[in-house]
Amino acid sequence: MHLYYLIFIIAFQYYFLNINADELVQVNLLFRHGIRTPLECYPDDPYLSYWNQWPKGELLPDGMAQAITIGLALKGRYIDTLKFMSPNYKRWDIYMQACGMPRCLQTASSLFAGFYSKSEGTYPKNFTIWPGNWSPVPIHSAPLTEDKLLQVDYSCPRDLEIYAERASNPKYLEWLLISHGVLLEKVYMNTGVKITDARGALNFFDCIKLEHDSFNFTLPSWLNQKTFDEAMQVREMTFEYVYGGPGFGEPASHEMNRLRAGNLLETWIGNMQLMMNSSNETYKMVAYGAHDTTIVPLLRIFDVKERLLGTGNPDFTSMVTLELWKKNDGSYVVKTFYYPNSKMGSINFTSMISGCPPIDECPFDIFVNRKTRKL
Repeated sequence: MHLYYLIFIIAFQYYFLNINADELVQVNLLFRHGIRTPLECYPDDPYLSYWNQWPKGELLPDGMAQAITIGLALKGRYIDTLKFMSPNYKRWDIYMQACGMPRCLQTASSLFAGFYSKSEGTYPKNFTIWPGNWSPVPIHSAPLTEDKLLQVDYSCPRDLEIYAERASNPKYLEWLLISHGVLLEKVYMNTGVKITDARGALNFFDCIKLEHDSFNFTLPSWLNQKTFDEAMQVREMTFEYVYGGPGFGEPASHEMNRLRAGNLLETWIGNMQLMMNSSNETYKMVAYGAHDTTIVPLLRIFDVKERLLGTGNPDFTSMVTLELWKKNDGSYVVKTFYYPNSKMGSINFTSMISGCPPIDECPFDIFVNRKTRKL
């Protein structure tokens, strides 16, 4: 008799807790591509023959592995733990759009190979050369010259103007060319590369950062630790400033941040509003793949970039997720998470967003109202 009573109590509590639980109703997310080859290398780079196996800026096999790993992390949360998504790929569940750069498209394919790694009935079972249990997920994209959502470098003249204005700021150039003149002279004497502007600094120091930080390659003797640390400072501060951050006598460029990430945030809010009004007409998960130059302005619009990254840049396969939850009283809240890379767990940064309450969720209306003020 006691056993039946105990079973009844457990069943009642399970039912009561579930009907009163908050409900996840949609996820919007943005991820950076995986690790790639350098955009530029110097002629005497000792690892040039290694890099020349691939085109410049190409996703590497290690980057594909990173993407699968972050896909498995998403699977762990949204399929295994929250039971929000079906383990089997369904076209009406998910929409995926990536920037038209090959590394972004390949990262998207790899990520969802991990996310749907246990999908059934979505690939040929008895076709021996089929790659494992891979289920193809459609990836949408726009021509680079028309993309105003994920990468505006080729489609927005005003963004290029702001970049040029910042890169030609006399205070920045004095800092780069005079304050770090000894470093730049050392680079020139040892490589023949003459760095005279922001683009040159970003491209050159990107190469040695990849070789040192990501591949643990031994750097040339002239690139000792002190020189390397200074080079990374130049790279970090240059990226931070020319892509809209504060510095060199200027505040953050709200216009650049809006041009680079405002349309994406507007799209996310539209996706959530559509889900709130008619869940049958939109997707449960909407995913976007782009670059660090998309993630940074999005974090700045949230006013959390410096708190999450300082002056640093987002790592490969870093990701921002925006979850829409329905409370048991019928109201809606959002939760935002940042994944620093494929190896680290997520950080709930909702309480850091300016205008939101200091808790791990933000009422949807407050979130939308602060967006209106920012954009």
